[in-house]
Amino acid sequence: MRLPTASKLDLFRACGGPWRLPLPETRDASSKAAERGKALHVFAETGKPQGQKITLAEAAVGRALGDLPEWRSITDVPDRECVVRFRPSDGTVAIIGRSDKSRPYGDSDSEWIWGTADLVGQSGESLLLADLKTGSAAWLKPPWGDLDEVPLQTPFLAAVFNRVLHFSSALVGIVSSATERAYLRSVDAAWLESVLEYVSRLCAAPPTKLTPGEYCTFCLVRGSCPLFATTRTPSATGQT
Repeated sequence: MRLPTASKLDLFRACGGPWRLPLPETRDASSKAAERGKALHVFAETGKPQGQKITLAEAAVGRALGDLPEWRSITDVPDRECVVRFRPSDGTVAIIGRSDKSRPYGDSDSEWIWGTADLVGQSGESLLLADLKTGSAAWLKPPWGDLDEVPLQTPFLAAVFNRVLHFSSALVGIVSSATERAYLRSVDAAWLESVLEYVSRLCAAPPTKLTPGEYCTFCLVRGSCPLFATTRTPSATGQT
């Protein structure tokens, strides 16, 4: 059975299709919005304009990152684009290191859940983990709260790091270039552990129904799904 990557945990929580339907032989070409997001992530990582001069979008990213509290790097942990992995069958975690390319782990691992942290460090006595969002402010959703509803990527990544690093608390959140702000909340180590336990339970008993919704736009198996829907079509449900 195929496991999700960190960025696809919400999709896998909602629908049985991504667990079982066949992947396409080739991935669809990236959209202009996706390419723009990648370029802004590179700017956030390097601080260097991707053209001859800094763009308005890059300046917005810089101001958003500037809204973070004072922080510093953690010894032996790359503070940008750091790859981690989690094995839900037994809870094993590992910090792999910096990625020189986007998503080096692919989409078809049956043993590990992989993910990449945009920014990780230490603020005061707490772990700091933030995800850069470059899309519309209308899509922003804070990564804390009820685990059946919360966007899982950011707390999952924080939980994996913390199982290795053993901080008593973490500042977890998102940095939005649209609003030029950082949104963070302090969570304790016990809540982070509950995130990994939740993900392990999800992987042990994944959903079986096809449940289309707005997330279908980003689903890798939408081409082979008999109930493919987009944000403009009504939702439907059905059995795999």
